[in-house]
Amino acid sequence: MKQTVCLISFSPIAYDARVLRQIKFLLPHYDLIVLGYGDPPALLAPHPGVRWISIAQPNWRPLRRLANLGLFLRMGHYWSTFYYLWHMSLNSARDAQRKAGKLRCDVVHANEWEALPLAADLAQRNNCPLVFDAHEYSPLQFTTGSLASRLFAPAISYILHTYGPQVTASTTVCEPLAERYRTEFQLDPMVVMNAPEYREVEGADHPVDPERVRLIHHGAAMRGRCLETMIEIIALCDHRFSLDFMLIGNPAYVVELTKLAQEIAPNRVRFLNPVQPHQIQKTIMKYDLGFCYIYPSNYSYLVSLPNKFFDFIHAGLAVCIGPSPSMVALGQQYGFTVVAPSFAAKDVAVTLNALDAERITVLRRAARQAAAQLNAEVELTKLVQIYQRLLSHG
Repeated sequence: MKQTVCLISFSPIAYDARVLRQIKFLLPHYDLIVLGYGDPPALLAPHPGVRWISIAQPNWRPLRRLANLGLFLRMGHYWSTFYYLWHMSLNSARDAQRKAGKLRCDVVHANEWEALPLAADLAQRNNCPLVFDAHEYSPLQFTTGSLASRLFAPAISYILHTYGPQVTASTTVCEPLAERYRTEFQLDPMVVMNAPEYREVEGADHPVDPERVRLIHHGAAMRGRCLETMIEIIALCDHRFSLDFMLIGNPAYVVELTKLAQEIAPNRVRFLNPVQPHQIQKTIMKYDLGFCYIYPSNYSYLVSLPNKFFDFIHAGLAVCIGPSPSMVALGQQYGFTVVAPSFAAKDVAVTLNALDAERITVLRRAARQAAAQLNAEVELTKLVQIYQRLLSHG
């Protein structure tokens, strides 16, 4: 009989690429209980080895809830216990706690900091190990100096300091983040990069049209990522460049971006419907460049190695980036990136304008070669080995 892993993620599971990959690679070895938002993905929903438990998504709309949020977080500056009370005031946390109440498992997996309090409690009740996937650097995930940063950063730090000592093993997405978790929270994360599974991409070697260079950006529509700057960049580029977005979440922000695109880059920027993670590679391989411009509005964005970066590599695209150190390092190692000297729109536009079809073709060929080494088969073997080590006594 297989041992059981309980994975808790306060995210829409069907669109959380990192979590979906973890589920897929753990399934051959363990039975899984997965708590998260929404319905499970169609490809995994009927699997007999997975029990899916849908939890309520947070309700931020009522003014009273927002007022309570502000009160709890402000009080937390004086009495840190209020940070825990704030977390448990969220309807999503309460629903997850209720549904996880009597679950039995051999190890608990917390996906990001939001899941740590519940995961730690469940691990304690089951007397089992706790694995924490930190992803990026949670305390600084909000725009530096913003109200959200001032309110949430101390609360997140409190949760990490409170429940971190109970963590048996941890992971994060790149070495600078791992080092910061070691220094500030005495965790020792293993680096597991956000790379997808390796597949031979049929049709990825299409010729580059020198008169029509197509860029793609996909991911969350988050204001802190300054997506409007990418539109400004396209407006400054030669007319041979166009950009497609595939964004999820924050429809109001997408409306603003659409209006801006119509005003300053008419007919050169489109907004397409998002696809599920397993469809991304096939969907984007028709493009020439992945636009992985991540404005460093916080520390995590500065050092990030996001899913989209690896999606672009595996789709056989050249990748345009700003001077983001982690991405620059991998790009230099494998030779598939074009790097702007700064994050300023003008500098990125000048960098793109200097490209020709021959150079893009060379970069795309390097991306396809890099995919054979930067992939989930390599990275998630590390996670499986963590579990095998923790559960070897069984």
